[in-house]
Amino acid sequence: MNRKQLICLWLGIVVVLAVVLYPPWYLPERRPIPGVPQFVEPPSTGYTWIFNLPNGSSVDLPRFDIQVGIVLLPTAGLILTFRTKRS
Repeated sequence: MNRKQLICLWLGIVVVLAVVLYPPWYLPERRPIPGVPQFVEPPSTGYTWIFNLPNGSSVDLPRFDIQVGIVLLPTAGLILTFRTKRS
């Protein structure tokens, strides 16, 4: 692995770590809301430090997965782009 690839790898690790430490949260509804269809996503409570969990909130896994994917795919692409070609 060359220097450019290592830089891309470590930047990707730092950004994934930031996503893991500040994940998206949502507040699951325990009772139906009148006039709102049941398939509607529960309201997001935003981003919070993982060790300061809001009461009754859960990690918004679909949004979390998308964010990690948005980081990992370009990181992998840059690592592949910066590889040295063998003669």
